[in-house]
Amino acid sequence: MKKAKRTDSNARGGGILLNPNFQDIKEQVRAATNIVELVSGYVHLIPRGRFYVGLCPWHEDSRPSLQVDPQRQTFRCWVCALGGDVFSFLMKMEGLTFPEALRTLAERAKIELPKPPAKKAYSGASPKIPQAGPKGMASLDTHSLEGKRGLYDAGAWVVDQYHQAWLALPDEHPVKRYCAARHLSEEMYRKFQIGFAPNERNWLERKSGGDKLLLQRLLATGFLGWSDEYSRYFERFRGRLLFPIRDFQGRTVGMGGRVIPEVECNTPTAKYLNTPETQLFSKHRLLYGLDLARQSMDKKGRVLVMEGYTDVMMAHQHGFTESVAVLGTALGLDHIEMLRRYNARIYLVLDGDAAGQKRTAEVLELFVSRKVDVQILTLPEGLDPAEFLEEHGAAALEEALEKNAVDALTHAYNIYTQEVDWGNIHEMEAALEKILRLIASGIRHNRERMAESSFREEKLLQKLSFRFSVSETFLRRRLRELQEEVRRAEFLREENFEKFSPQPLSPPARKEEKALQSLQREQLFTDGEADFSEMAEEAWQEDFSHDDSTLWTGETFERAADEVDWNVFGKMDAWQREFLSLLFYAPELLTTARQAIAAQQLNYVPAREVYLRMCELQDDGASPTFERVMTSFESERVKSWMIELDATSAWALSAKSVEECEQVLQHLIQNYQTFQLQSRKLRDLEAFHSQGLDEEQKIAMFRTLLEEKRRIQKKRETPH
Repeated sequence: MKKAKRTDSNARGGGILLNPNFQDIKEQVRAATNIVELVSGYVHLIPRGRFYVGLCPWHEDSRPSLQVDPQRQTFRCWVCALGGDVFSFLMKMEGLTFPEALRTLAERAKIELPKPPAKKAYSGASPKIPQAGPKGMASLDTHSLEGKRGLYDAGAWVVDQYHQAWLALPDEHPVKRYCAARHLSEEMYRKFQIGFAPNERNWLERKSGGDKLLLQRLLATGFLGWSDEYSRYFERFRGRLLFPIRDFQGRTVGMGGRVIPEVECNTPTAKYLNTPETQLFSKHRLLYGLDLARQSMDKKGRVLVMEGYTDVMMAHQHGFTESVAVLGTALGLDHIEMLRRYNARIYLVLDGDAAGQKRTAEVLELFVSRKVDVQILTLPEGLDPAEFLEEHGAAALEEALEKNAVDALTHAYNIYTQEVDWGNIHEMEAALEKILRLIASGIRHNRERMAESSFREEKLLQKLSFRFSVSETFLRRRLRELQEEVRRAEFLREENFEKFSPQPLSPPARKEEKALQSLQREQLFTDGEADFSEMAEEAWQEDFSHDDSTLWTGETFERAADEVDWNVFGKMDAWQREFLSLLFYAPELLTTARQAIAAQQLNYVPAREVYLRMCELQDDGASPTFERVMTSFESERVKSWMIELDATSAWALSAKSVEECEQVLQHLIQNYQTFQLQSRKLRDLEAFHSQGLDEEQKIAMFRTLLEEKRRIQKKRETPH
């Protein structure tokens, strides 16, 4: 068996495509990372058979379409057609490059990576510590993995400094008296690392010891500001009680500060002050306490969304550790999409005052239009969640959640009708129009859930008919008109984007493609030469030049795989599909396969490159398993293609023995050789009947054809 060779000059490292040491490192990191644990950090997963499933984070998903295979250590969304390994998942979720994902997972697995050799030139951050101030900021690295880690480390440092300042305050200090009045335990203040910013100029700068790089990172993350007028840093949160804000992984990304009575503050007019929008901080994409609530959300299957920092702290103190809070803004689309990943029912716990009601009314359409299980609880007596828990206790809040929380449509009816003068036709008409428009929006976006929501809408229409004294016929007619308005508005908004968006296969198209694959497999495994010859000849005689396909080799292919339209490769026939799928299932058969089938005999470029990669790994002494082969590629498109090929093959749920697999392989090899013989026979017969051969040449050709046919026939009859 010859070693796999590449003839192209574009192979990495001057002719060596794979660096064995690098491949070993990637495989070591991949093997040490549990993909179920990794994905569970972002998406709520539930076991289903031998897989885990969850809501896909990359599209609006109501039924779990993300599938995680712990055996293959892969993930795949059956709607998006996205898939890959642990590296691919982290790259997509965190926006990392492959080297950054490799390093992140290596650190997670406590695997030390070899240090790269020193380079004279560096294209990222300056190797020298830049000078402080805006002039030096231009060279501050904030985008690479190391740069981002530096920003997170700076955030952790500043939180610790402010928390230590809070702990050092005497009990009689106004800040400590305010905290004591909230009846929160010392444990809660430590758990959430509450801090205090002394009302002193340059306090953080002094604490940093003049570390210019640290100060620049604090400026980049918004913990410090910069004055162009005085050319110096300034403290944003002087004199405020501080609430650190973290992302879902517990990394500090910002801060919220509150004015405290009797404490001087540099910006007293703003009761609450957040970190400005930065690379790490966006209040529309963050929830206070999410990092501490995730485990309880998974366990309880719900999340309580509140409005204040201390509301969340009080809720945690009373055992509602699944509580989070928005950051001075209404619950928005980004928040909902974030929470949907956890497959938890959302409870919006509102302050009982008019302001809380108004803020919710502004986003009701969002709640109704999205496929989200949201319940709304309005607290009584104008209390906020912290006050309610302090006065009535945890049992009362649990009872209120069970008995008084209502869905968004019911809540909309309550707030739109609570102040209606039922003797004023104009007020009645305006309220009815708002409710119907909300229902129309929900129906438009929830076509897939029509059966689930129709009962609720039916009962609400009956209620509206009775309360407003109008017929249900009138209500349904007006509802259809509003639905049409919503559709027209949506069409005008999206028509310029739809043609650029990749459309997933419709259910009929998916069924048609599955039926075609099934038919191809059926044809492939039929006995006799005629059936396969006819199918294979049609499959191999495609409008695609084999000579052109040889240009897509080695690094040329992998470098362009994520950018080029794969239609240039033509279509993969059934034989190549089954051949490669079998090797994915039983890689120990690769040695036998290589003795009969060379990589160059696969004319579908991705199939040929994957097969060749398997051969190269085997030549390097590594086992060419599906997982190792996939990890060897950095192209996300190749990984997704491999997973799709593996998941849709006849071997996906098979339990064949090695002997049975070897019989199938021999059958595939025989079919390929039969096809080759048929192809040569046609060419030779054409030459035989041409005028260019004499009698002796024709006899010699006839004997060759006969011997070749006998050889193939004998091989087919030999038992394996």
